[in-house]
Amino acid sequence: MTKYKLYIVEDEHLIRESLKKQIRELEKKYLIELVGEAGDGEIALPEILALQPDILLIDIQMPFMTGIELSAEVRKSLPQISIIFISGFDDFSYAKAAIHLQVVEYLLKPIRNHELEQTLQKVMNGLAEKKDKKHERHEQSQVLEIEVKKNLYLNQVFKGEINTSQAISDGADFGCDMRGKKYQVILASNFVNQTFNDYAAFKDKLHGLFSENPALIFSSISSRYIKILLFNLTETELIEMGNTVTTTLISALEATNPITVGIGKVVNRISEIPASYESAQNCLGHL
Repeated sequence: MTKYKLYIVEDEHLIRESLKKQIRELEKKYLIELVGEAGDGEIALPEILALQPDILLIDIQMPFMTGIELSAEVRKSLPQISIIFISGFDDFSYAKAAIHLQVVEYLLKPIRNHELEQTLQKVMNGLAEKKDKKHERHEQSQVLEIEVKKNLYLNQVFKGEINTSQAISDGADFGCDMRGKKYQVILASNFVNQTFNDYAAFKDKLHGLFSENPALIFSSISSRYIKILLFNLTETELIEMGNTVTTTLISALEATNPITVGIGKVVNRISEIPASYESAQNCLGHL
């Protein structure tokens, strides 16, 4: 597992050596790694920007550049870094500066082993939580990107703006084999509210219902319809699948949102899908 990188800035040599010794012991228990040290802020700043540690342990009172000045400069380039101030002064003005700089903790010298350990545990827990949230946001962003691409693809196919070979190639990117099938368009419209958010809200439900089905492509990233394109080798099986999808769609969504479904006619070619789309629109009253 990835370790959290820690950097010490302390001008008093004996205290810095003591901190290093404490950190070395804690490295045996926790996912932390001491990656550097410095005796003043001017020397520390370029090293910190190069090493990009996760945690800074900084003395407030130092020559050349104080811990507060150093923290302010570091924050400009590394806004997510966790900073722990250490000081021999129990002074509210320092604590106030620490709060302004979003410092995680404020420790007084001499720093006891258990105090340092508890503080680092708290900091690492906070970093882990940030990492989880960042990962979750990244996953959500990826899902949204795929949904937008599916919506664009369906728009192009429904309007005949893409040739057959490209439709087959792009469909394969979504895990769908579009070659030599029968095709049918299903549209679902919410006539009570018609905004992007109204349809985007169905995204998770649709994923639960249809994401494992390789015989259809769907998208709800639209301000007009939930769009579904079905394909199958035989017309009979395609019609049966269309009826099943329609029933499932209404059952899952109509309890909270009035849904009207338009089923397009079955067509034999990708180039004829716009005709199925038009007939589905006509079922919904969009002429």
